[in-house]
Amino acid sequence: MRGAFATLVVHDLIFIAAVGGVALSLYPGAGFSFSFAAGCLWLALNFSALAWVIGALVSPERPSRLFVFAVVCAKIPASYLILFWMYRADYLEPVGLTVGLSTLPVVIFVRGLWAARIAERTGAGPA
Repeated sequence: MRGAFATLVVHDLIFIAAVGGVALSLYPGAGFSFSFAAGCLWLALNFSALAWVIGALVSPERPSRLFVFAVVCAKIPASYLILFWMYRADYLEPVGLTVGLSTLPVVIFVRGLWAARIAERTGAGPA
């Protein structure tokens, strides 16, 4: 129930977690790169769950509204508890985790620039 944009963003976040995790292990160290990758993967999972919830709400063949409401009520505290646990974990560095969690605006910005460039090249823009 996700759109193409949400799928692309999740794929980009997973790609950045893999490539950035390996690249960052060279200079800042393994702890920072592992924390960065964990932050990116948590962000991809959370964004994917949010995309599912929004898709379930606007889909014509949506599940019960009560079910979607229950998922939202469970998702919000669960995601923040997991994030709190990640910040409190001894093997994750808070700076690397924060950098990994802040990649979403960058990914959305770059995806938007890329889509605008493709639309400019093909002439397929908004009507």
